Amino acid sequence: MRKRVIIAVAALLLVAVACTGYHWWSPFDVKSQVVSYRGGPQDTRITVNLTLGIGDRITRTRFEEHDDRIVVTVWVRIDTGDNVDIGVHAEASHTLSRPIDDRKVIDASSGTVVPHA
Repeated sequence: MRKRVIIAVAALLLVAVACTGYHWWSPFDVKSQVVSYRGGPQDTRITVNLTLGIGDRITRTRFEEHDDRIVVTVWVRIDTGDNVDIGVHAEASHTLSRPIDDRKVIDASSGTVVPHA
């Protein structure tokens, strides 16, 4: 009897999770790859470019400033509906505390240097 109750509760939880619109591989926001950035050496405004899927949306960003680099993290909520293999352009902007200068822009999702657009 106890085993049946546990199985029933587990099944109910699975149905509840499925009804929220998330799949098991994407229950939360995920870090997205930053493709490129815009902003000159004297600019304090930086804009990062991303490619998202149709229906995906940026939920939050983080721009960590260091003396030699700017580490950018962009979290995206993945649309788990009918996915189509089409990428759409997206941007996230931020005002820095000082100009970009010669600092490298680093994508936190991969640890790689982001090229200037």
